[in-house]
Amino acid sequence: MYLQLTDRLRRIKGRFLLNLNDVPEVRCLFRGCRIKPVSGKR
Repeated sequence: MYLQLTDRLRRIKGRFLLNLNDVPEVRCLFRGCRIKPVSGKR
């Protein structure tokens, strides 16, 4: 599932916002993408 998503996201022109858990597996899948952590307010 995530492999297809990463492939599609790498081919878009522009930016995207994706909310996933910050775990090593996700970082590995999205290597090469600029990951910008944000914090949410509760």
